[in-house]
Amino acid sequence: MRLLFAAVSCFFSAGVLAKTEINVETAGTLSSLLTSTDRELRVPGVINGTDIKYIRSLVTAGTVTSLDWSDVRIVAGGEAYYSSYKTSDDVIGKQISTARRER
Repeated sequence: MRLLFAAVSCFFSAGVLAKTEINVETAGTLSSLLTSTDRELRVPGVINGTDIKYIRSLVTAGTVTSLDWSDVRIVAGGEAYYSSYKTSDDVIGKQISTARRER
């Protein structure tokens, strides 16, 4: 039992099981690419309002607790991610409170 615990601890500390990475090549397709996720999510690629709306739902539900989108490009288009707020190229508005873009 100790050996199993030590092995699992090593995997988590090494980050082997800790992070899901989904490269989004086509904006608006994140939900179809992400079939399961760890609590930590890394999203490089191209995203729009539809993807941000999906990310917000994951964060709000507590499914994702850490989000790395430092290598993402935000493009105009897709659904409103909150109320009537939509994305523009490289811009999201002020109402993104549960999924803030970190740069």
